[in-house]
Amino acid sequence: MKILVLHMGKLLPHTTGYHCHDYWQLDHYFDSETKQKVCLEGKIDYIDDSRAILVPPNCMHSIESFTPARINTVKFISEDSSPLYDDLKSGIIQVADYKDIFNAIFTEDVPDDNVETEIKKHYLHILILRYRQERDGSGRKFSQSLDPRMNEAVFYIKKNLTSGDISLDRLAAAAGMSINHFIRVFQHELGTTPMKFVRRLIINKAISLLAYSDLSLIQISEMLNFPDQHTFSRSFKRETGLAPGHYRKKNNEPQEITEKR
Repeated sequence: MKILVLHMGKLLPHTTGYHCHDYWQLDHYFDSETKQKVCLEGKIDYIDDSRAILVPPNCMHSIESFTPARINTVKFISEDSSPLYDDLKSGIIQVADYKDIFNAIFTEDVPDDNVETEIKKHYLHILILRYRQERDGSGRKFSQSLDPRMNEAVFYIKKNLTSGDISLDRLAAAAGMSINHFIRVFQHELGTTPMKFVRRLIINKAISLLAYSDLSLIQISEMLNFPDQHTFSRSFKRETGLAPGHYRKKNNEPQEITEKR
Protein backbone atom coordinates (compact mmCIF):
# COMPACT_ATOMS: atom_id res chain seq x y z
CA MET A 1 0.00 0.00 0.00
CA LYS A 2 1.13 3.55 -0.73
CA ILE A 3 -0.28 6.69 0.89
CA LEU A 4 -0.42 9.48 -1.70
CA VAL A 5 -2.01 12.28 0.32
CA LEU A 6 -2.80 12.74 4.00
CA HIS A 7 -4.43 16.07 4.87
CA MET A 8 -5.95 17.39 8.06
CA GLY A 9 -6.95 20.97 7.53
CA LYS A 10 -9.33 23.67 6.45
CA LEU A 11 -11.46 23.58 3.33
CA LEU A 12 -13.12 26.51 1.57
CA PRO A 13 -16.52 26.18 -0.16
CA HIS A 14 -15.92 24.33 -3.42
CA THR A 15 -17.13 21.71 -5.84
CA THR A 16 -14.88 19.01 -7.26
CA GLY A 17 -16.86 18.37 -10.43
CA TYR A 18 -17.91 14.87 -11.48
CA HIS A 19 -14.72 12.85 -11.86
CA CYS A 20 -12.88 9.64 -11.02
CA HIS A 21 -9.30 8.59 -10.28
CA ASP A 22 -7.18 5.48 -9.92
CA TYR A 23 -6.61 5.67 -6.15
CA TRP A 24 -8.72 5.18 -3.01
CA GLN A 25 -10.07 8.23 -1.19
CA LEU A 26 -11.45 8.54 2.35
CA ASP A 27 -12.97 11.92 3.30
CA HIS A 28 -14.44 13.08 6.61
CA TYR A 29 -15.89 16.62 6.80
CA PHE A 30 -16.63 18.31 10.11
CA ASP A 31 -17.03 21.75 11.78
CA SER A 32 -19.28 22.84 8.91
CA GLU A 33 -22.48 24.86 9.18
CA THR A 34 -24.08 22.84 6.39
CA LYS A 35 -24.03 19.31 5.10
CA GLN A 36 -21.82 18.31 2.17
CA LYS A 37 -23.52 17.28 -1.08
CA VAL A 38 -22.10 13.99 -2.35
CA CYS A 39 -22.79 12.24 -5.65
CA LEU A 40 -21.50 8.67 -5.85
CA GLU A 41 -22.03 6.90 -9.19
CA GLY A 42 -25.02 9.14 -9.94
CA LYS A 43 -26.67 8.83 -6.49
CA ILE A 44 -26.93 12.05 -4.46
CA ASP A 45 -26.75 12.21 -0.66
CA TYR A 46 -25.91 14.76 2.03
CA ILE A 47 -23.47 14.03 4.83
CA ASP A 48 -22.62 15.67 8.14
CA ASP A 49 -19.74 15.02 10.54
CA SER A 50 -21.23 11.68 11.64
CA ARG A 51 -20.55 10.14 8.22
CA ALA A 52 -17.59 9.83 5.87
CA ILE A 53 -17.22 8.74 2.26
CA LEU A 54 -15.03 5.99 0.89
CA VAL A 55 -14.36 6.18 -2.85
CA PRO A 56 -12.63 3.26 -4.63
CA PRO A 57 -10.63 3.66 -7.85
CA ASN A 58 -12.60 4.26 -11.04
CA CYS A 59 -15.70 5.49 -9.21
CA MET A 60 -17.39 8.56 -10.69
CA HIS A 61 -18.17 11.03 -7.90
CA SER A 62 -18.44 14.68 -6.91
CA ILE A 63 -18.38 16.55 -3.63
CA GLU A 64 -19.81 20.01 -3.00
CA SER A 65 -19.10 21.98 0.16
CA PHE A 66 -21.32 25.04 0.68
CA THR A 67 -19.58 26.59 3.70
CA PRO A 68 -16.06 26.43 5.19
CA ALA A 69 -15.29 23.14 6.90
CA ARG A 70 -12.49 21.06 8.26
CA ILE A 71 -11.53 17.87 6.50
CA ASN A 72 -9.61 14.72 7.21
CA THR A 73 -8.69 13.04 3.94
CA VAL A 74 -6.38 10.25 2.87
CA LYS A 75 -5.71 8.99 -0.65
CA PHE A 76 -3.92 5.72 -1.19
CA ILE A 77 -3.15 2.91 -3.62
CA SER A 78 -3.49 -0.74 -2.60
CA GLU A 79 -0.44 -1.87 -4.67
CA ASP A 80 -1.24 -5.55 -4.28
CA SER A 81 -3.30 -8.16 -6.05
CA SER A 82 -5.45 -9.08 -3.03
CA PRO A 83 -9.10 -9.63 -4.02
CA LEU A 84 -9.97 -7.78 -0.82
CA TYR A 85 -9.76 -4.55 -2.81
CA ASP A 86 -11.48 -5.77 -5.96
CA ASP A 87 -14.92 -4.81 -7.17
CA LEU A 88 -15.90 -2.70 -4.14
CA LYS A 89 -18.51 0.00 -4.61
CA SER A 90 -18.28 3.48 -3.15
CA GLY A 91 -20.23 4.20 -0.02
CA ILE A 92 -20.96 6.35 3.00
CA ILE A 93 -19.79 4.98 6.34
CA GLN A 94 -20.72 5.79 9.92
CA VAL A 95 -17.73 7.40 11.58
CA ALA A 96 -18.68 5.94 14.96
CA ASP A 97 -18.27 2.42 13.54
CA TYR A 98 -14.70 3.23 12.46
CA LYS A 99 -13.72 5.54 15.32
CA ASP A 100 -10.61 3.57 16.30
CA ILE A 101 -9.38 3.59 12.71
CA PHE A 102 -10.01 7.31 12.22
CA ASN A 103 -8.18 8.08 15.46
CA ALA A 104 -5.18 6.05 14.29
CA ILE A 105 -5.01 7.46 10.76
CA PHE A 106 -5.83 11.10 11.42
CA THR A 107 -3.43 11.94 14.21
CA GLU A 108 -2.37 15.52 14.91
CA ASP A 109 0.80 15.30 12.83
CA VAL A 110 1.42 14.02 9.33
CA PRO A 111 3.74 11.00 9.71
CA ASP A 112 7.42 11.83 9.30
CA ASP A 113 8.90 8.39 9.83
CA ASN A 114 8.45 4.95 8.33
CA VAL A 115 7.08 3.34 11.49
CA GLU A 116 4.17 5.77 11.80
CA THR A 117 3.43 5.48 8.09
CA GLU A 118 3.31 1.68 8.27
CA ILE A 119 0.89 1.88 11.20
CA LYS A 120 -1.43 4.09 9.18
CA LYS A 121 -1.23 1.68 6.24
CA HIS A 122 -2.15 -1.17 8.58
CA TYR A 123 -5.27 0.67 9.77
CA LEU A 124 -6.28 1.54 6.20
CA HIS A 125 -6.11 -2.16 5.37
CA ILE A 126 -8.34 -2.93 8.38
CA LEU A 127 -10.79 -0.26 7.24
CA ILE A 128 -11.12 -1.89 3.81
CA LEU A 129 -11.55 -5.30 5.45
CA ARG A 130 -14.37 -4.04 7.69
CA TYR A 131 -15.99 -2.21 4.80
CA ARG A 132 -15.81 -5.35 2.65
CA GLN A 133 -17.41 -7.45 5.39
CA GLU A 134 -20.12 -4.83 5.86
CA ARG A 135 -20.94 -4.60 2.14
CA ASP A 136 -20.66 -8.29 1.25
CA GLY A 137 -23.67 -9.97 2.78
CA SER A 138 -23.41 -13.13 0.75
CA GLY A 139 -20.60 -14.66 2.77
CA ARG A 140 -18.84 -15.76 -0.40
CA LYS A 141 -15.07 -15.85 -0.54
CA PHE A 142 -13.56 -12.68 -1.95
CA SER A 143 -11.44 -14.66 -4.41
CA GLN A 144 -14.64 -15.97 -5.95
CA SER A 145 -16.02 -12.50 -6.71
CA LEU A 146 -14.59 -12.51 -10.23
CA ASP A 147 -14.14 -15.20 -12.86
CA PRO A 148 -10.44 -16.19 -12.58
CA ARG A 149 -10.08 -15.81 -16.34
CA MET A 150 -11.16 -12.18 -16.03
CA ASN A 151 -8.54 -11.71 -13.31
CA GLU A 152 -5.96 -12.78 -15.88
CA ALA A 153 -7.31 -10.28 -18.39
CA VAL A 154 -7.39 -7.43 -15.88
CA PHE A 155 -3.84 -8.28 -14.76
CA TYR A 156 -2.71 -8.17 -18.41
CA ILE A 157 -4.41 -4.78 -18.90
CA LYS A 158 -2.77 -3.23 -15.84
CA LYS A 159 0.63 -4.67 -16.73
CA ASN A 160 0.51 -3.35 -20.30
CA LEU A 161 -1.52 -0.18 -19.80
CA THR A 162 1.22 2.18 -21.01
CA SER A 163 2.77 -0.17 -23.56
CA GLY A 164 0.08 0.22 -26.20
CA ASP A 165 0.05 -3.57 -26.54
CA ILE A 166 -3.60 -4.13 -25.63
CA SER A 167 -6.11 -5.54 -28.10
CA LEU A 168 -9.16 -7.79 -27.89
CA ASP A 169 -7.31 -10.79 -29.31
CA ARG A 170 -4.47 -10.42 -26.78
CA LEU A 171 -6.92 -10.02 -23.89
CA ALA A 172 -8.93 -13.05 -25.00
CA ALA A 173 -5.69 -15.03 -25.29
CA ALA A 174 -4.66 -13.96 -21.77
CA ALA A 175 -8.02 -15.27 -20.52
CA GLY A 176 -7.77 -18.44 -22.64
CA MET A 177 -11.06 -17.77 -24.42
CA SER A 178 -12.40 -16.97 -27.87
CA ILE A 179 -12.88 -13.25 -28.51
CA ASN A 180 -16.70 -13.32 -28.60
CA HIS A 181 -17.00 -15.45 -25.47
CA PHE A 182 -14.43 -13.29 -23.69
CA ILE A 183 -16.37 -10.09 -24.47
CA ARG A 184 -19.62 -11.59 -23.14
CA VAL A 185 -18.07 -12.89 -19.92
CA PHE A 186 -16.06 -9.71 -19.33
CA GLN A 187 -19.13 -7.51 -19.69
CA HIS A 188 -21.16 -9.78 -17.40
CA GLU A 189 -18.45 -9.81 -14.70
CA LEU A 190 -17.30 -6.18 -14.83
CA GLY A 191 -20.36 -4.41 -16.20
CA THR A 192 -18.60 -2.86 -19.19
CA THR A 193 -16.88 -3.89 -22.40
CA PRO A 194 -13.16 -4.72 -22.34
CA MET A 195 -12.08 -1.72 -24.39
CA LYS A 196 -14.24 0.70 -22.40
CA PHE A 197 -12.58 -0.68 -19.29
CA VAL A 198 -9.16 -0.10 -20.88
CA ARG A 199 -10.06 3.46 -21.88
CA ARG A 200 -11.27 4.19 -18.35
CA LEU A 201 -8.00 2.99 -16.83
CA ILE A 202 -5.97 5.01 -19.34
CA ILE A 203 -7.90 8.18 -18.53
CA ASN A 204 -7.58 7.44 -14.80
CA LYS A 205 -3.81 7.15 -15.31
CA ALA A 206 -3.90 10.49 -17.11
CA ILE A 207 -5.84 12.00 -14.19
CA SER A 208 -3.18 10.76 -11.78
CA LEU A 209 -0.36 12.18 -13.94
CA LEU A 210 -2.14 15.53 -14.23
CA ALA A 211 -2.62 15.70 -10.48
CA TYR A 212 0.70 14.34 -9.22
CA SER A 213 3.30 15.10 -11.89
CA ASP A 214 4.70 18.09 -13.75
CA LEU A 215 4.62 16.31 -17.10
CA SER A 216 3.31 18.37 -20.00
CA LEU A 217 0.19 17.37 -21.90
CA ILE A 218 2.38 16.27 -24.81
CA GLN A 219 4.49 14.07 -22.52
CA ILE A 220 1.39 12.50 -20.95
CA SER A 221 -0.19 11.82 -24.34
CA GLU A 222 3.03 10.16 -25.53
CA MET A 223 3.35 8.11 -22.34
CA LEU A 224 -0.20 6.80 -22.76
CA ASN A 225 0.32 6.05 -26.46
CA PHE A 226 -2.08 8.58 -27.93
CA PRO A 227 -1.13 9.49 -31.52
CA ASP A 228 -1.01 13.19 -30.63
CA GLN A 229 -2.00 15.70 -27.96
CA HIS A 230 -5.23 16.62 -29.75
CA THR A 231 -6.46 13.01 -29.68
CA PHE A 232 -5.53 12.75 -26.00
CA SER A 233 -7.38 15.97 -25.13
CA ARG A 234 -10.47 14.89 -27.08
CA SER A 235 -10.54 11.45 -25.40
CA PHE A 236 -9.96 12.96 -21.96
CA LYS A 237 -12.76 15.48 -22.37
CA ARG A 238 -15.14 12.78 -23.64
CA GLU A 239 -14.57 10.75 -20.45
CA THR A 240 -14.39 13.55 -17.85
CA GLY A 241 -16.21 16.50 -19.40
CA LEU A 242 -13.10 18.69 -19.10
CA ALA A 243 -10.03 19.33 -21.22
CA PRO A 244 -6.82 18.04 -19.55
CA GLY A 245 -5.42 21.52 -18.93
CA HIS A 246 -8.70 22.72 -17.43
CA TYR A 247 -8.92 19.59 -15.30
CA ARG A 248 -5.38 20.10 -13.94
CA LYS A 249 -6.17 23.70 -13.01
CA LYS A 250 -9.64 22.99 -11.58
CA ASN A 251 -8.51 20.02 -9.48
CA ASN A 252 -5.32 21.50 -8.06
CA GLU A 253 -6.20 20.45 -4.50
CA PRO A 254 -3.41 22.28 -2.64
CA GLN A 255 -5.31 25.46 -3.50
CA GLU A 256 -8.34 24.18 -1.58
CA ILE A 257 -6.84 22.43 1.41
CA THR A 258 -4.54 24.00 3.96
CA GLU A 259 -2.64 21.72 6.29
CA LYS A 260 -3.08 22.21 9.98
CA ARG A 261 -0.35 24.30 11.58
